[in-house]
Amino acid sequence: MNKPKSLPGIRKVSIFLILLLSISSTIAQEITVETPPTVHINETFTVNVTIQGNNITGVEFKLLFNNSILNATKVEEGPFLKNYGSTLTIPSNLSNSINNTKGEIRLGSALVGSAVASGDGTVATITFKAILIGNTLLDLRDVTLVDENITPVSNVNIRDSNVVAMSDTTPPNIALNLPVNGSILATSEVTFVYTPMDESSILNCSLYIDGELNQTDCSIENGMQNNFTSNLGERFHEWNVECTDTWDNSGFAVSNYTLIIDKTPPVITIEGVADGESYNENRTLTYTVTDNLDPEPEVISNYPNGTVFSENGAYTVNITAIDDVGNSANKSISFTIKKTIECYSDEDCNAAQFCNSTNKCQLAFEVSWARTLQKRYRQHRLAVLFISIKKVDSIPVHNTTALIHLPDSSLKEYSPRICFPPPRFNGFTCLYLFRVHQLGDYYVDAKVNGVIIGENVTSFYVKD
Repeated sequence: MNKPKSLPGIRKVSIFLILLLSISSTIAQEITVETPPTVHINETFTVNVTIQGNNITGVEFKLLFNNSILNATKVEEGPFLKNYGSTLTIPSNLSNSINNTKGEIRLGSALVGSAVASGDGTVATITFKAILIGNTLLDLRDVTLVDENITPVSNVNIRDSNVVAMSDTTPPNIALNLPVNGSILATSEVTFVYTPMDESSILNCSLYIDGELNQTDCSIENGMQNNFTSNLGERFHEWNVECTDTWDNSGFAVSNYTLIIDKTPPVITIEGVADGESYNENRTLTYTVTDNLDPEPEVISNYPNGTVFSENGAYTVNITAIDDVGNSANKSISFTIKKTIECYSDEDCNAAQFCNSTNKCQLAFEVSWARTLQKRYRQHRLAVLFISIKKVDSIPVHNTTALIHLPDSSLKEYSPRICFPPPRFNGFTCLYLFRVHQLGDYYVDAKVNGVIIGENVTSFYVKD
């Protein structure tokens, strides 16, 4: 038996020389081409050449394919032999194993030294690109497996595979990730995140906002999250993404997503007290908070709504309102309560006043209504005056009069002819009758207990 010459320390150099030997092993082994059954035009895919064997030291094969349908782009040595030791490949530059002109790949690989490989594994991974619609056989030829005795293995089962290259009619599937549907954002700059998925490559994706094209991206990672960034106005918006694959199939996400841009802070309105004011009476704090979108903004105040400020002193009210996207408003007012004491009892007030609960003098009477009529009696012109008065306190009525402002700016005071019911009741009306001698405007003031309780309660005009 003739053996090939070998370098020192190297048990084998070329599998091709071993093919001259006709001694075969009796152990059954298998080599298989593993490939996807279908691919799409312009799709790049990988094919594994795998081995199931025992005590293997080397392998050589030739893989034939239809070069009008497929184009080989890369060959990589698999781990089946390398897991057991150092290897030599023929050719040493694996890119030279590809011959697309002939439609074939030729590769040999052998372990260096005394190592042997057993079990299952990949001996080579080949990358193809589908270039035309069609059906091609991936056909293993000239297969040789060598055992630990540097002997070709007999009874090797060879399993070829078939690949169908077909067109792609399915549009990409798009998942809209962020912002989530129905988001309310407090910023105009929005990043839209989406994930396109397609059996082929993605050619481009476009962002649509409110039904109009916003921008297009031609650098898309298929099956990965991609994003657009755009500035939006403060209002309601709808958005979606359309993607197109290399077969010109295009599609949108199943439904539009919505969002609202809200940069408007809540509005705080304070009533009852005002900034910089000084009050000599009790004041009640009333505030309202409204927002353009949030029906119940969060409110933080150092005084509760409805607080009554009754004690003299300086006060500062601080109110903060925050809506559900974080827009905030602040309002601060300062005021003082400085009450003055006018009276402690009715005796401290005038005859028509009483001392109320805030220690202020208040009129005890109000004019409900007043009317005048003009009459001629013989050679005289008469004015008939009615003044109706209501009591707001139990101050007694000692007298009631009408003070008349004459056209010449002089004053004349008249007592009533009659009051009904009498003034001791809570409401009464008095009748006045007097002559008018001057032409022009007359104005009437109402008096009780010598104090004017109503100015210009009625007026009339006398003409010739």
